[in-house]
Amino acid sequence: MNKAQLIDEVAKVTCTKKEAVLAVDATFAAIQKALKKGNAVTLVGFGTFGVSKRKARKGRNPRRAKPSRSPQRRFRYLKRGRPERRSKIDRRLTIHRQVHGAVSFSGETALFYFNQ
Repeated sequence: MNKAQLIDEVAKVTCTKKEAVLAVDATFAAIQKALKKGNAVTLVGFGTFGVSKRKARKGRNPRRAKPSRSPQRRFRYLKRGRPERRSKIDRRLTIHRQVHGAVSFSGETALFYFNQ
């Protein structure tokens, strides 16, 4: 889904498309503003947007084999919420069941038979 499709979905709930554009833009602006300040934004059921730092480190140019240095950087991330993670796990389990008929969790095995 891209931004235009998101706006169309929000427009179905609100009155007009102009209001949907304003709502989506305001939401993204608020998230960006919080991240620039270094704050995390938590949307329950969806995930947490946050900012983390990577330390400066030594690297190497593979072409010339010269050592180089990469500076400290900040990067944004999205940690998915529990329902999102569960849906991904459920999809994997379903595929695994269809292929193997059993699912194993770190040594424990739970058998799922197709006829049940």
